[in-house]
Amino acid sequence: MITVLSGPDSYRRKRRAREIVAAFTETYPQAPVLRLDGNDPAASERFTEFVRSSSLFESRKLAVVEPLFANGTKAVVEILKRTADDAHSAVIVSTDATPVSPFTFLKKGGNGIVAESFPRLTGENLAAWLAEEARIYRLVFTPSAMRLLEEAYGADTWSMATELQKISSWSKRTISERDLAAFGVETAPDFIQGIRGLTAASVAERLASLAQLLASGEPALKVFSMLPYWWPARLEMLAAYDRGVKSGKLDYEEALTDILIR
Repeated sequence: MITVLSGPDSYRRKRRAREIVAAFTETYPQAPVLRLDGNDPAASERFTEFVRSSSLFESRKLAVVEPLFANGTKAVVEILKRTADDAHSAVIVSTDATPVSPFTFLKKGGNGIVAESFPRLTGENLAAWLAEEARIYRLVFTPSAMRLLEEAYGADTWSMATELQKISSWSKRTISERDLAAFGVETAPDFIQGIRGLTAASVAERLASLAQLLASGEPALKVFSMLPYWWPARLEMLAAYDRGVKSGKLDYEEALTDILIR
């Protein structure tokens, strides 16, 4: 069985992976669990060895691969396809982008493959997720406080969840906009205006907005993480550049500049 978790919302995607691992280890407490960095050149070889090895004491095994293997060889593709039909081996593949060739077969459900998508949340979907996340922490936000959180963090569910965790340490359970201000949560109009400026039709306007944001002290990572919320049309491009930054090929300032001139 292979479970494919894909999408740019890494907070929800990683949490889902933890849930699956927890359920597996609860059912099979003695089963081995192998975690692999898909960017490691040796990852596919270690995965193949893990899946093929067998022991009288292992009835089940689980491999967690994040991100998807960088070296998509024919051999590892064949091993994955066999694993999908293997009742004794389970695999979790966690990746921020939809699998591409030679792993396109992972996009399809059925035949031992379960695919779950985690896009960046916007609008009503983001509000519903935020309300449910608040419920987990036994918090209730007023409508204006909810709007403030959405405007402050956009689709950045990592930051929202971190903020909720901090707020939950407070004794107050019903949170207003004024309460959020006391916690330092606020949306600067200039920041939101600057983010919107990054999506302007003119390249010159985009670059000017970026320069203003960075000059005001806003971290490039924060600016980058807000863009998908305001510019969903470039979601795939943003995901590709995010992978480039995380692989060490460039930094977020360079990624932002390159995206804005396209």
